[in-house]
Amino acid sequence: MKKMFAAAGLALALMMTPLTAQAATPRLSSSQAQAAALKAEPGTVMGKPALKNNRYSFTIKGKSATHLVTVDGNTGKILSDKAQK
Repeated sequence: MKKMFAAAGLALALMMTPLTAQAATPRLSSSQAQAAALKAEPGTVMGKPALKNNRYSFTIKGKSATHLVTVDGNTGKILSDKAQK
């Protein structure tokens, strides 16, 4: 019985693998996402962008504050723009 559940679990994991791998690849390059972030929050990008769950995060140093800007990796939409302390 345990072997049957283990085999079913393995089969399910193998079936889900292509979907997971496909979802992990954003349509936009980091350069395209960076352009969208800089359009929303002009300034200088500090360091490399972080990519997680098809979302790029950029730390941008502006004239008056430093912002953390998150961009959707598929649409280029700004998901958040928060001033850091």
